[in-house]
Amino acid sequence: MPHIQQKAVKPGEITLATISIASEERVGVTVVDCDVIGVHALAPDGQWSTATINCYGVIAGDETNLTPLFSLKPGSPAFHHQPVYTITGLIFKSEGTLDTGATTELQLNVIGYRGATASPPFPSIFKTPIYQPLDTTGDGTGTTNANGDYSGGGLGLTEFKIAPSAGQVFSIARMVVSLEDTKTLAANLYGKDITLANGIEVQVRNAAGALYDLTSGDPVITNADWGHFCYDVQVLNFGTNPSTEHLVVRWTFAKSGQSLILDGNAGEYLAVLLNDDLTGLISHMFEVQGFRVSG
Repeated sequence: MPHIQQKAVKPGEITLATISIASEERVGVTVVDCDVIGVHALAPDGQWSTATINCYGVIAGDETNLTPLFSLKPGSPAFHHQPVYTITGLIFKSEGTLDTGATTELQLNVIGYRGATASPPFPSIFKTPIYQPLDTTGDGTGTTNANGDYSGGGLGLTEFKIAPSAGQVFSIARMVVSLEDTKTLAANLYGKDITLANGIEVQVRNAAGALYDLTSGDPVITNADWGHFCYDVQVLNFGTNPSTEHLVVRWTFAKSGQSLILDGNAGEYLAVLLNDDLTGLISHMFEVQGFRVSG
């Protein structure tokens, strides 16, 4: 049985391989030095008749001990995304027929954590959640209420951030933005009546600058602009005659494809960049949620 060797992957990294499979053929893939938490596969459309390709996980190296993961249909991706730490290989079996003499190329992604073991490589992976407001130091000890004057005439450009230390890796699934101001919040302004000259940017950064610009060079200028990036935006008020209103925004990075992975050894951090006078706001907070992968 042919085998395709997968490289070890670091936390959050995806390793890509392509395998070829024909009718009624069984193809094996060996996963090395990796605790598997996800397997994604895609078979392109065409060259199919009635075939289905089933994927099985090999448990602890025993190819007679298989666990079903998913079935593939033409042109449609399939995935298994639950921790299966004891998987040491994958079996793809074509059941049915491809078109005469045809093979199909499977694009295969294995997601996992470095270090093959029979148990979770980092016991704290599901025990150390992160619920932390972004702050001016990145470690939870700085200022968290982002309602200062960050214009050129004030503090200047300021980052509110979360930054793992060396040896730590964070997986950030979501950021919740909350803003409180006197009513009424306008769609074309920020807060009640603030005009932002520079706007708010969200980036994954390191010491050299931006690695990923999540606001894509189009900063948040108004309350409504948050909806361009995350859709989930609400204005709330409380009580029978409230004097203030609350803007709440839920930006779920994981829903965009994967959580944000921040590697402390690489100096990576998630930051909200402010460069305007926001002193008119009552409160302005950025809460991130996720878990500590390592460290």
